[in-house]
Amino acid sequence: MKALYDLLITGGEVVLPEYRARLDVAVQGEKIAALASTGKLGKTAQRVFNAKGLYIFPGAIDPHTHIQIRISEPPKPGFAVSSVAAAYGGTTCLIDFAFVGENEEMKEALDRRCAQAEGSFAVDYSFHTRFAAATLQQVGKAGTAVAYGAPSFGEISLDERQGVPADNAFLLALFQEVAGSKGIAGIHAEDNSLIKYFTDNLLGAGKRELKYFSASRPNIAEEEAVKRTIFLAEKTGAALYFFHLSSREALTAVAKARKKGRPVYTETCPHYLAFNDSAYSQEFEKAIQFIRFPPIRSAADQAALWRGVRDGTVDCIGTDHVTAFLAEKKALSEGKAFNEMPGGMGQVENRLNFMFSEGVAKGRISVNRLVEVVSTNAARIFGLYPQKGTIAPGSDADLVLFDPKTNRQIRSADLHMGLDYTIFEGWNFTGSVVATLSRGKVIIEDGKYVGSLNDGKFLKRKINPEILKRYAL
Repeated sequence: MKALYDLLITGGEVVLPEYRARLDVAVQGEKIAALASTGKLGKTAQRVFNAKGLYIFPGAIDPHTHIQIRISEPPKPGFAVSSVAAAYGGTTCLIDFAFVGENEEMKEALDRRCAQAEGSFAVDYSFHTRFAAATLQQVGKAGTAVAYGAPSFGEISLDERQGVPADNAFLLALFQEVAGSKGIAGIHAEDNSLIKYFTDNLLGAGKRELKYFSASRPNIAEEEAVKRTIFLAEKTGAALYFFHLSSREALTAVAKARKKGRPVYTETCPHYLAFNDSAYSQEFEKAIQFIRFPPIRSAADQAALWRGVRDGTVDCIGTDHVTAFLAEKKALSEGKAFNEMPGGMGQVENRLNFMFSEGVAKGRISVNRLVEVVSTNAARIFGLYPQKGTIAPGSDADLVLFDPKTNRQIRSADLHMGLDYTIFEGWNFTGSVVATLSRGKVIIEDGKYVGSLNDGKFLKRKINPEILKRYAL
């Protein structure tokens, strides 16, 4: 008998935000062809994959990575290494950034980034457009990016680390343009003037050590930036996405905006859920691992973020993945004050496993909620749903087979990100990825990468109007 399907996954438990059920999943070409109760689809497939005892998740989506391709010393792992590591971690889509130079056309910047990515991605990918400088001359370019298929903008920075910080005039003009062109504005919410005030006071008092880093960028700097940005967006009708929120006050501001019907979406990251600001009081070689912007905050903030993940205030878990070497960070930090030390950490491989181990296995969130925050919500917000983020006939066959019963200790040497450290060194994670499928092709199996760097393709996105006019998750 001729095989009806290319692949049949049988005996596993499909998990989606709205349900979990024992279903067989049939794959034909790049798409999901059918779902049915176990045994109902027969075994008429070229390959039958026994998933008994495993969860079947939609492929995870990381909406926030910074994969560097520039040559430095040591060389930074690029798209190829980072995307393979993502696949090992069950992520089948990455959304990175395309920087638009001050005098550069939007299409030129996106064409350049896509050319850099072609043939270098193990999984599918897209780009947020990011302005090199917050100048009014760049605002009018937003509509071009939306038409290109890159309708999200960020991280629009309110502090000066990325050059000229975004002031109110820039934000208002950009929000007007983004709202009119049907895009979404992504914000790095830290107020530059407050950071400068606290930093100058600390340095003026001779407090240069890394243990003062968190105090230099306190909760009020994020809270003010979030509230100001929401206020300006309300005046224009623009939808907002806050990257890497870290404080309880910021989450409260987001929740209040949503009660008013505003389309305001949020993300936090594993490092904010796993650690608190005591990390900066460790010996230097450990503390230097944890520099992030915003900083890791108090235990009370950490608890509030977990509540936000559980109750829906936090929509997505992004990694803010940076290809950072510990040796390089230490060398660049010797003799420097806390505000001159480099940040960044590699996380793209550990996100799904961390959220399962610390969230689901420890009873903080349901496995259904896990799927929402690592996959489905990012697909909905950024214009990929239902192509991605679900398991349904006609959707891309991006699938993760996950064993919830295994236990393993995390070691940097066992990971695939090409870096010399992980903040989770020595942690014991519950659960593990058994196999990852990208558009119907098995790319991770039995702990090995069996795909090709030609597998990933650029995804043109168009955001659902409902997402843009009101909070719609």
